[in-house]
Amino acid sequence: MSEFTTFTEGEYYEGHFDSQAYVKNFYSCPAEEKNFLAFVLRCLSMIFSAGEHKGKLLVDVGSGPSIHSLECRIEKWLKSQKDGLDWKPMLQYVYEIKGKSPSDLEATLKQQAKKVLKCDVRLDNPFYPHTLEPADCVITSLCLEAVCKDIQTYCLALHGLSKLMRPGGLLVMIGVLGESFYKVDEQLFSCLGLSRDNIEEALSGLVCFGVSRLISLCLVGQITPLIPSCAALIEH
Repeated sequence: MSEFTTFTEGEYYEGHFDSQAYVKNFYSCPAEEKNFLAFVLRCLSMIFSAGEHKGKLLVDVGSGPSIHSLECRIEKWLKSQKDGLDWKPMLQYVYEIKGKSPSDLEATLKQQAKKVLKCDVRLDNPFYPHTLEPADCVITSLCLEAVCKDIQTYCLALHGLSKLMRPGGLLVMIGVLGESFYKVDEQLFSCLGLSRDNIEEALSGLVCFGVSRLISLCLVGQITPLIPSCAALIEH
């Protein structure tokens, strides 16, 4: 059951979202058993370690549903400035998967990250007024369902993401099925409750896509007994 009478869209986040609390709540303990973040990192490792998908440009659309507050802190982290976000738990977990030291991973990430831009997936060009070169891969995780208030908006957002990719590119979508809200500390934010059928139908409306793989996993959660989570690997 939804906890909201109106959907908490982007404008609401600007006055109520705490980016430091968000990172602490959701990114501080990736190694815990049945943790959603651990699931995400394992899926991404599986997708990109096989060597099947290669390219030069990857665009992460929505590094958290956080508007400018997280953007600013990511920029500080990239420049190793004070008050930047602490990604050490995540880097340590990825080290355990990949066998590369956390400090080397952090240095590589900072070197390879080229731009941090504001993004609004409700726009036809999510990065307006910037125009990006076509990407080899686009990743979106826990973003669209937090931003899109209805299925129509969700489908339009997917259409915008599809235009960011080159022909033959890859779209990786990660989300939580059936979620109507989430918490950052005690602050509630609404979500668009999506089923697997909702997502597949939305993707089928993009005739340039073919869904090559859909991976599902059930996680034990505190809000509901089971939180079905999925990672979709979609070829353009």
